[in-house]
Formats: sequence, structure tokens, C-alpha cells
Amino acid sequence: MNNFLKYALILSITLTYQCCGIKIARTTEEIRKYAAFLKATVHGKSEEPLNPQMAKFQNAWERSGAFEGDIILTKEQREALIAEYSGMKNSVLSAISLWPNNTMYYHIDERYFTPDQVTLIQKSIDILQKVSCVKIKRRTSNINDYVLIQGADGGCRSKVGYTESGAQILNLNPSKVGTGCFKQGTIIHELLHSLGFYHMQSTYDRDDFVNIVWNKIKPGHEFNFNKYTSSQVTNLGVKYDYSSVLHYSEYSFSIDGSKTIIPIQKTNITIGQREMLSEGDIIKLNKRYKCPGF
Repeated sequence: MNNFLKYALILSITLTYQCCGIKIARTTEEIRKYAAFLKATVHGKSEEPLNPQMAKFQNAWERSGAFEGDIILTKEQREALIAEYSGMKNSVLSAISLWPNNTMYYHIDERYFTPDQVTLIQKSIDILQKVSCVKIKRRTSNINDYVLIQGADGGCRSKVGYTESGAQILNLNPSKVGTGCFKQGTIIHELLHSLGFYHMQSTYDRDDFVNIVWNKIKPGHEFNFNKYTSSQVTNLGVKYDYSSVLHYSEYSFSIDGSKTIIPIQKTNITIGQREMLSEGDIIKLNKRYKCPGF
């Protein structure tokens, strides 16, 4: 029996557990569907061609076929999510491995990219180093664990945190600079995943700040809008950040161009910006890596 269905088949009755004061019930069939969904996201893929009528709303990362659109989960992370969903508490996600000595190594496979694209990748790396104590260094032959930045077919996607798995993929499907995966904020977004961060709107207290419009989400993508529990993720003492470069846009995975996420506490704001780190992003990065002054 494979590990994805192990948790789904353990119990033959409805599972219940207590989350944030709300009693939640999961049936065996619900758990099986969730496990199957996670299994389908293992490698990511070019999910579908861009629909010209939806071009305004379909982001490149949404079409990567990975978890939440652009996250490549490890086996341990997938099993932790299934365990939590099933009611078997697990805090693996809150113990995301940070890069040792505050240093993340990388290699850009330039065979995939133009000089302008390589320049933008490097500029995005330099920005993260400038605003934090994190060092992001080119990989040398004696470094086994590093981020391999490539441009294979499959949108924009990356792993979360230090996985000790050799070359861990960060994929940026080549496109004209300023579009698709080659918006500066999109590259920074993927690099932040590699440094150990999940999406903003998936945090445990998100329902105090945004409404999810479930009936406007493209069928098959509802699980991408699940939220984590406080035992899985931490906000590091930073308030909910609508302007985070890690926040979904208001039209993410929309079935027809309608909004799928609506801010509650603020009006006339833009969520899902892919231009630059927000102040909250910078504070979290520095706190996560225990930089001086934070």
C-alpha cells in the first residue's frame, strides 16, 4: 500500500478532531480524495494551455500543476498534511528546515535562459540578500544540497525549505522578461518558498482577513485553498499581510474570471502583487533566519 493512501485507509469511520475551536469531521472518502490530490501534484506539470479569454486571470504559477499551484512537496510534507487533515496531529510543517548557516546555495542552468532572464534571476537573489542576513551563494562542486534553477516545461514551482535532497528544483518556465514566471516578484516568490515560506492566505487565521469564494474556484483546485493550523505554520509575530509577495491574487484558480478571494478588513487594495517584497515579507525573512536586530 502506498504512503499516500495509508492514512486514508487507516480508519473506516468518520474521523473528528478539534481545530481552532471548531469540530471538523473527515470521512474515509474525503481523506482518500485529499491523498489522491496531493499525489497528483508530486512532480508538477504544464497543467493546461493558457485560455485566451482567461489570460487576465491565469497566472503562470497556477498552471504548474503543483500543490497550491507552485509548491513541490516532499514525501514527509505530504504525509504531514494528510495526517493533519485526517485528525492525526502532526507539526512537521512548523519545523521547516532552514538552510544551514543561513546560506542557500544555487545553480542556474543557463541552457534554459537568455542573458536577460539570467540577469533578472540574479537581481532577485541579490535583493533577498540585501534586505536580510541570508546568504545565497553559487554552488561549487563540493556542495551537494542546493537549489537548481531550471526552465523546463512546467510553469513556476519550487520546494519549501532545505530538503537535504541534493539538487532541489526551482523551475521558471522561460518567458519574456516582465511576463509569466519572469516577473521579478514571481522569482522572489519562488525563492522565498525555497527559503522555507508558504503562501500568505493559507495561514491559520486567514478567515479573519479574507473570504474564500468556494463556488467560484475551478473544480479540482479547492484543496489549494485549505488553510494550515497554528501547529503547522507560524506568522512569526507579523500581522496578516495583504501586500505580501506570497499572497494569492483575488482571481486565483477562478472558474470564470470571478473573484475567489475577497479581503475583509481593507477595501480598494490589491492582493497577489508580484513586484517586490512587502515590509512584512522582509520582517518574516529576517525573523525566520534570526538576523541581527530582529
